[in-house]
Amino acid sequence: MDREQVLNKANEFLGEKNFDEAKNILLEYLYKSNDKDSIEVQKTLGLCNVNTDKMSEAKENFERVVAVDENDATSWFYLGIIYESLEELPKAQEAYEKVLVLREDYKDAYKNLSVISLKKQNYDEALKFAKKAIDLDIEDYQSYYIIGTAYTAKKEFEKAVEYLKKAIELNPEHALLYNNLGSCYLALKDVQAAQNAFEKSVELNPKNATSFYNLGTALQLRQKHADAYVNLKKAYEIENSEFYLNAAALGAINAECWSDAIIYYQKLIVLHPEKQNFQYNLACAFQSVGQYKDAINILLQLVALNPKSIAMGERLSDCYEKTGKFVEAKNVMANIIRLGKVPAALYYKYALLCMKTDDKDKAETIFKKVIQLEPNNAYAHKDLGVVYLSQRLFDYAKDEFEKAYELASDDAKVVFEVGNFYYATKDHIKAGEFYEKAFELMPDDMDINIFRGLNYLALNDLDKALEIFLENQKKFPGQHIILFNLGLIYFNKGNYDLAKEFLSDSYSLYQDAETMNLLALSFFEIKEYENARNLALKLLEQYPDNVNVLLLLAKSSIELGDSEGTVKYLEKIMEIFPEQPEAKELYEKIKGVN
Repeated sequence: MDREQVLNKANEFLGEKNFDEAKNILLEYLYKSNDKDSIEVQKTLGLCNVNTDKMSEAKENFERVVAVDENDATSWFYLGIIYESLEELPKAQEAYEKVLVLREDYKDAYKNLSVISLKKQNYDEALKFAKKAIDLDIEDYQSYYIIGTAYTAKKEFEKAVEYLKKAIELNPEHALLYNNLGSCYLALKDVQAAQNAFEKSVELNPKNATSFYNLGTALQLRQKHADAYVNLKKAYEIENSEFYLNAAALGAINAECWSDAIIYYQKLIVLHPEKQNFQYNLACAFQSVGQYKDAINILLQLVALNPKSIAMGERLSDCYEKTGKFVEAKNVMANIIRLGKVPAALYYKYALLCMKTDDKDKAETIFKKVIQLEPNNAYAHKDLGVVYLSQRLFDYAKDEFEKAYELASDDAKVVFEVGNFYYATKDHIKAGEFYEKAFELMPDDMDINIFRGLNYLALNDLDKALEIFLENQKKFPGQHIILFNLGLIYFNKGNYDLAKEFLSDSYSLYQDAETMNLLALSFFEIKEYENARNLALKLLEQYPDNVNVLLLLAKSSIELGDSEGTVKYLEKIMEIFPEQPEAKELYEKIKGVN
């Protein structure tokens, strides 16, 4: 085939996008003809190489063309594209400028020059070239997009929005335009508009990780952390990169999706074991799901490396406290306090830990420090009152409780502790007033509900106490203290069958001496003497010299016909308390019978 036939066949292949076949036929022609200076052959071969991303070969083709015909604007344009792709920007700019010398209305040359200017961070020059392109074609969305990008780089976001919106008007289905528009709105602090733009970008291209990431970022700024995390997670699923992994991990933390956060941060730590912020966030996630030991293991290392970090130390102390290691928690908090210049809130936490470790003197000192820093801290006054009350310093306690109530008369916990003060000092009428108010403020708090009932018991108002504890049983089922007090009330009302029922349930939960004793007495009253004696024998193991237990054993033995046992228990009582009237009377009766 001659040159014309070869070119026709090659162009036919090009039209079918069969670039390799077109290239093969051209190379075969050149090999046979040695017609290397044929401009049309080199141009066509260059197009094949451009379309198959063989830019170095394409560069050679088009350089041969312009060497022969330096006025071929199209070849100079392709050379500009090739140089640009090979990062030879100065040559690319020269090529595009040559195009414009030859054809001053070559719009795409202006556009490509503006892109090169963007890459060189010469934004004013980029604007100049892009606006020239618009002068030649006001319907080309890319020119507006380039101008929007240049204004974004110059931080002139309002102008950027103007041009990006025009680009969208011309090409409303272009997802990337909405992404860039959303970023400008974020810079202008119009988060809702940014969210709308990113949502449109996601709608147009649901496989673009950047769009989901940007939407997640906007939602985070609007404090919509759960929705934000859904999008950040999607970005990571689309593009499994470290950047999106990090974003998803932070999103999971903010959305309190702790299990996911644990997985993400474990992956990040494998990639960057040296990054302490990843380890800290993992510890936070472990703490939040109740894996306190795992959190402690991490935090111990972090605190050792960062002994002055209050946040790390405080979290370690909190984890120790959650695992019941109050001494360790207190020691960590003491180290934080020694750093000095810590806020009152940390002193307060330290004081509470002193209370939990029964270090009341230290607790008193620290609560006073809190009050010195924050005189109107109602909780500090309240808890200092609790310390004084535990030391039976009633006048001091009363002063603190009254101050706490003055500062926070509508705080249920403060009101409740004032009630506890009056309960402890046997002023049950006054205690009742505060318990009722605390109940109004926080009707679902179990402690308030229980002490409200206990106070009516102390007032010997069994009916009201029964009403309250029956309500408590519905609200807080399966609680030993509620079941015990129901048993106690029914026992005092003489309903021993119901007393036995509730006390048995209470005993199944917690085998304390008080419950055992009252249940044994209930068994005795309903004539279940064997059960009464068995429980009393268990009590005797703990309290071998308890006269009341021995008396119950003696009376049960009488009913069971165990004379020998009766005498044994009565004689034991007589050794301990010779003048115990009931035991003395029973003993004399038995002696008289014998």
